Amino acid sequence: MNTVENKDFLEALNRIFKAILQKPVLKSSIRSVLANIEPDNAPQLVRTLLWEDSSLMMAFLDATPSIMNACIKALDEVLVQIEKFPPEFRRQLTNSLMEEIDQETLNRAKDNLKKIVDELAPIFSAGLSDGANTSADSIGGENNE
Repeated sequence: MNTVENKDFLEALNRIFKAILQKPVLKSSIRSVLANIEPDNAPQLVRTLLWEDSSLMMAFLDATPSIMNACIKALDEVLVQIEKFPPEFRRQLTNSLMEEIDQETLNRAKDNLKKIVDELAPIFSAGLSDGANTSADSIGGENNE
């Protein structure tokens, strides 16, 4: 009997990237794509993904917990790996990155996130077992407790 296994997307993506990393031409193509990302096009992409097809939007909403958990695990692993770099390198890298980040949009996103966190804080608090600070004041390092 021939059955097709439903492979995990992230596991498949990992296998694809392992193969790509062995091919200089493909790595060069990825570098080219990454060098030509135009952030101003991101809002329209989000609107297209969310509103052009309601069934796709619902699929994204249904997948949100898995997407968030994957992002949280990825962020945790990035932080574990970054911690292995020397502190001075981390400081220089962070300074360099912050110089290129759109501070105005970052602040607006922080304010928008604060509104949502304030509204949903009771739900987040119920889901956190360690009593982590879920108030919006903790976003961005501000803590007015």
